[in-house]
Amino acid sequence: AVVESIGAPLTSVRVVVHELADDAYMNAGQFGAEGVIIVVDMIEGRTQAQKDALIAMLSRAAAEVSGLTEESHVRVRVVDFPRGNMGMANGLTALAG
Repeated sequence: AVVESIGAPLTSVRVVVHELADDAYMNAGQFGAEGVIIVVDMIEGRTQAQKDALIAMLSRAAAEVSGLTEESHVRVRVVDFPRGNMGMANGLTALAG
């Protein structure tokens, strides 16, 4: 979904999965409810249209994989980092690239 929606090269995509205990997640004011939250940290510079496409594609993918509904159970949050705040290979910031 990331490669298709924003054109990021696959080699730059990183995924971290956090699984929480049942009582560690609250959805719609209810602890223990099922849900998926995807947080995307990326270097600033994507258009709003690219971010909209990314959110839509990740939401659909999460719903398909989890069997939960997008409307009630899936949320996607995009966080843009300034280039100088993102560390890259060899200890350089993204400003160097």
